[in-house]
Amino acid sequence: MVFNAVKKGILKKLLPYNFLNRVNTIEKIADTVQCDAFGLEYFYFFNQTLLRLVKLPGHARGQLGFIYKKNEIQYFYATDAAWDKDAFLANILPSKIVKLFIDSYQDLAKTQAKLRAYQQANPDVVTLFTHCANSLKYVEHV
Repeated sequence: MVFNAVKKGILKKLLPYNFLNRVNTIEKIADTVQCDAFGLEYFYFFNQTLLRLVKLPGHARGQLGFIYKKNEIQYFYATDAAWDKDAFLANILPSKIVKLFIDSYQDLAKTQAKLRAYQQANPDVVTLFTHCANSLKYVEHV
């Protein structure tokens, strides 16, 4: 049981004793929660639409990405929902060995399918991933 928590990045002894009483979920604090035609769930804050958080289940429990617009370009930072954009676009999922280290391989596959559908419907949106070398060329621009 302890190993399962540690492999998911949870070190229970480092959490405060009243952790659960102090936690607020994103669903509780968002001004607005919306789900799009692709099944992606968005969270809006501070009554603005320039930045929206997006729930991206699979890699880590509670993982979020965000969509924002800068200089008329819309960016979707999809964090660790995929590791390489070319593999993502070709529908190549990571090796199943990653099941040992991620929250849910099934959710990761579903999230990637939703993101691909979103990308196909929104080809002008620049999708970025944390570990993708192609994403680095946008770091200075955003």
